[in-house]
Amino acid sequence: MDDARHKMFDLKNEETVQDITNAILQGSFYETEVVGKINADDISAEESMEYYEKNKKDFKKPSRAVLSYIRIPVAASEGPNAMPSEGEIKSAKREAEAAYEMIIGGVEFEEVSRQYSVDAWSAQKLEMIEEEGLPLASSTESQVHPIHEIVFSMRGGEISKPFEFRNNYFIFKLWEKSEKEYCINEKFRKGRGSNY
Repeated sequence: MDDARHKMFDLKNEETVQDITNAILQGSFYETEVVGKINADDISAEESMEYYEKNKKDFKKPSRAVLSYIRIPVAASEGPNAMPSEGEIKSAKREAEAAYEMIIGGVEFEEVSRQYSVDAWSAQKLEMIEEEGLPLASSTESQVHPIHEIVFSMRGGEISKPFEFRNNYFIFKLWEKSEKEYCINEKFRKGRGSNY
């Protein structure tokens, strides 16, 4: 335990520790100096709704999907610079099609995933959130990410056909999906005694 604590505070982690400390202090300051001084009775229902309408984008709840996937690499060497041969591409495609046919034929997705996927966690249910500027854990790509496009066009329970993306074949199973919506916190609404 002491060794772990020592490693956490060594020079390599100093910046991370400082960032965490700052975040905790900012949260504490916000709670005491801002939230602690706001009296809900001082804000009318009209003011609340006016604020909501002007800042509606801040109340947006993004689309979300719960999914599992199978990933079959095209080449033995992975990465953006991998140059798969035509034979490797055909072999991976055949493997992906065989996996898809097994699923369509009634074999459980999880079982096929364990047999074909290179990711140990791929059969688990994972959550994907469609958020502007942050598609599939990458803030450097445009929002119209090919994987998002496929996943968010599917219906709950649906299995995608195999598709190639970045030297991998993927098959997705969409467990459930919720659409993008604007939300108002119930406490926010009820606290004002309004019917909106």
